[in-house]
Order: sequence, then structure tokens, then C-alpha cells
Amino acid sequence: MSPHLKMFDLAESFTCTIYNLHVEIIKQIQTSNEQYKFRANLHKYHDVLNVEDYFIIQIRLERCPLKTNHKLQVSSARPFKMLQMIESNNYIIKLQLNFDISCTFDMKDLVIYKT
Repeated sequence: MSPHLKMFDLAESFTCTIYNLHVEIIKQIQTSNEQYKFRANLHKYHDVLNVEDYFIIQIRLERCPLKTNHKLQVSSARPFKMLQMIESNNYIIKLQLNFDISCTFDMKDLVIYKT
């Protein structure tokens, strides 16, 4: 066997090994991306919420008026009933009268209350 053929065989096997390694890495990256996408989308609502359902509201501090005790308000809050859907991600919620905030909420502020 001539040295040129031996070098050719070595180069060919090396390129096949590298090619197979690249194919395996691409598959691993694709599965990793799919798993990340699945985990990232778990917390999102993919369909429209039902009117008449009950929700717990995540009240952000900037929504509360000045000089209110935010922690006590939230701890005394109970599940609230949805009254109306404005858009696919904006809803009107029936609040207690002592809440001095707007009754319109975005979907990201609502958590479905499961009984």
C-alpha cells in the first residue's frame, strides 16, 4: 500500500468522524432549544380566558395609590370574578370597593384560581 493511499484513508476517516460529530451536535442543540422553548412557554396563556372564571390578581406596586399598605391589601384579597373581556389580553375584574385601583387588568397580572 502506498503512503499516499494510507494518508487518503486517514484523511477520509477523519472527515467522516468530524462530520458525524457535527451532525450529533446539531441534533443536541435542536433538542436543547425545543426543551427551552417548552419550559419558557409553560407560564404563558395560549388561549382566551373564560368570562365568569375566578382569578387571583398580582397587584404591582405602581398600581396602588400612595400611602396604602400594599401587603395588607394583597393578603386580604380573595379570588375575584372576571366581568368582561376587553381584548384578548385585557380584562375587567370585579374588585372589592376598598381597593382604590382600576379594575382593568392585563393577562399577565391574573392567575387562574382553581377550586
